Amino acid sequence: MGGDINALKAAIVALQNEVKALSTKNNDTKMSNSQFEDIVQEVSERQNRRCNVIIFGLKEQNGATKDDKAVLEKSEVVKVLTHITPSITVTNIRRLGKFDENRTIGRPIKVTLANVEQAFQAEPE
Repeated sequence: MGGDINALKAAIVALQNEVKALSTKNNDTKMSNSQFEDIVQEVSERQNRRCNVIIFGLKEQNGATKDDKAVLEKSEVVKVLTHITPSITVTNIRRLGKFDENRTIGRPIKVTLANVEQAFQAEPE
């Protein structure tokens, strides 16, 4: 009878140690809310960027106002992209970097297209 009690005590101690080890392992694998939110935000940003194309080498357009310049640049971008794929929908364009009138080549242009498929069609082969 005494041997059975000692065996049960040893089994209980072993089980307690196993529970502690599993508890520690579980705590190590838990993700905090802020880490989870960061990951979700990163994935969301990547999904949004999938529709973007960067165009290099287009000359800066001269317009009387900022709006005139934006219209001229959008028409130039659409003209270039329709040579690659005829049915393309540009939702937004934006020059990257600061304007420098002494610069000989235009700043890169970030073009946001209507969907991901158009962005992949716009890639040069």
